[in-house]
Amino acid sequence: MSKKTIKGAILIFSCHKHLENRLSNVRYGLPKNEYEGWNVFYFIGNPNIPERYTIDSNGGRNIITLKCEDSYLHVMKKVVMGIETIFQLFNIEEGILRCGDDLIFSEKKLTEFLNSNDKKDYMGKIANPSINETIKKKIDYFIPNYFLTRQHELKNPLNGLLQFQMEDIMKLHEVPNVKYTGGVVTYLSSKSCRMIVESMKNISFDVFKYYPSFGYPYIIEDIGIGFILNAFGIKPTMYDLYSDIEINFEFAQTQIACHTNEGK
Repeated sequence: MSKKTIKGAILIFSCHKHLENRLSNVRYGLPKNEYEGWNVFYFIGNPNIPERYTIDSNGGRNIITLKCEDSYLHVMKKVVMGIETIFQLFNIEEGILRCGDDLIFSEKKLTEFLNSNDKKDYMGKIANPSINETIKKKIDYFIPNYFLTRQHELKNPLNGLLQFQMEDIMKLHEVPNVKYTGGVVTYLSSKSCRMIVESMKNISFDVFKYYPSFGYPYIIEDIGIGFILNAFGIKPTMYDLYSDIEINFEFAQTQIACHTNEGK
């Protein structure tokens, strides 16, 4: 059966613990399921479902449950499996907009961006613009610090971390020092998406893959995206797609959403 062709897809990634306070909250996400030929989908993970994915549209939003662990450590796997699934379902002409689940959008600014003709392969707010182009390993305790205050997440069967103790998590502190965009809102062209999917398939979506020279590239999703694309010679283009504070979108230049970071 032939696939439907769409301009692109807006992919909003969440998890079971935020089903009520974010995914079911009209304050976040988008009120419509399609904008200018771009379809909107929401994703969560559940490693226990028999199918590779399921789609539920009964609540008004297109929610795709992936056969994937639902933990913070597995966000890279979830995002790439989500991209892979959308490309299996549709022919994507332009690319995808990868979004978090705690964003307040401006539909007007979103539409302006989707209709723009100057999108690059990899766009977003560059998290570390001052670093040089040589990738090195660096020490980063973001993941250990995250779980130090959320140790209960190791015991949730949906998260796929039952075999981990905190001493295991504390070892996950080496990541590549690569230029990347903050993952709350990132644009990826179809070309970039294919490179990312194939790269993760080649390592069987193993987010704990370790490289002596680079550490653990895939335990932090936005670093992982930058790491893969850099290997293909694709560098991020600075484009301020979101604000970390609530703003008046009438005065926004490029921001399509504000990141609330609410409901942790």
